[in-house]
Amino acid sequence: MIGVSGFDQDGHGTKMAGIALLGAAVDHHLLGSDSVVLQHRLESVRILPTKTEKPHEPRAYGDVTAQAVSLPEIAATRRRVFCMPVSTSTDTPDNPGQPTLWSATVDALAVGADVVSNGDELRLVAPPDSEAARLLIVSAGNVTGTYVADHLAESDTSPVRDPGQAWNALTVGAYTDLDAVPTDPAFAGWTPVARKGDLSPHSRTSLPFGNRPWPIKPDIVMEGGNVLYDTASMFEPNHPALSLRTTGHTNDQALASANATSAATAQASRLAALVMATYPEYWPETIRALLVHSAQWTPIMRDEIDRAGQSGLQAKQALLRRYGWGVPTEERVLFSSDRSVTGSSQMRV
Repeated sequence: MIGVSGFDQDGHGTKMAGIALLGAAVDHHLLGSDSVVLQHRLESVRILPTKTEKPHEPRAYGDVTAQAVSLPEIAATRRRVFCMPVSTSTDTPDNPGQPTLWSATVDALAVGADVVSNGDELRLVAPPDSEAARLLIVSAGNVTGTYVADHLAESDTSPVRDPGQAWNALTVGAYTDLDAVPTDPAFAGWTPVARKGDLSPHSRTSLPFGNRPWPIKPDIVMEGGNVLYDTASMFEPNHPALSLRTTGHTNDQALASANATSAATAQASRLAALVMATYPEYWPETIRALLVHSAQWTPIMRDEIDRAGQSGLQAKQALLRRYGWGVPTEERVLFSSDRSVTGSSQMRV
């Protein structure tokens, strides 16, 4: 539903808003006394129906997204980063990575093209307009319902969810640096599933896309939290100690925790907004490229990629579909334009 009550029923939007505004530094702000200077603002549009509203038809997801993008643009003219930590299982399960009506609409919105859906087809109404180009940041989607000790094998067989396969969107997966076991005696003997610096157990990959000519996704990864394992059969996927602190949506819960690729996508959106505020003349495509350009693999990722390289270039390239191009940081993103030879390029691709 578009343009009706924006009340956040389950808290997901409020959690993402807190991360998009403050990043992963909520604890730092709580412990400090300095003023928090913001360079960007938040706007929100609710696209998910409430329990009393009729669910959207899957083939209408693209139309709903296009409407959601247009509403704030109509309300005010300003530069924006569109954060969409929402995904669904693809309607092409036998050919993951293939474009869908939803991903094709996201692609069109990113390049400033006007499209209209007609049943199972998408028709171009107007060609791409460089002045109307947008930066859309979407989540790779989460591994749901199943957690295993060999989390990389699970992620590598869980394809990126729709519309994360969109070529022109920045698709964000999750890694984790959170590996501290809670001091709560109830978790004595438990262990984190993922190693520090490795892919988060929540994150999907595009390895199931295979060698077909589909894009390498995710483009980048951001902190998405870890999962606790009792070394037998029980998993705890949402412990606050292995998640990010953020804003809550109820009066008695001002603080909450968030994780997985939604939290990662919100962090990437914040980085993009900071770049947009720092370099207002940059095109959306340039900002997207800066986030990818400034990303680096963690030591664990680098070891995995180097080890795969011993089996040949194809095996090494396959791990790009797990880790993307790595983890961008605020410092590298904001200053790579000044310090890197190719960082300030405005070339369109």
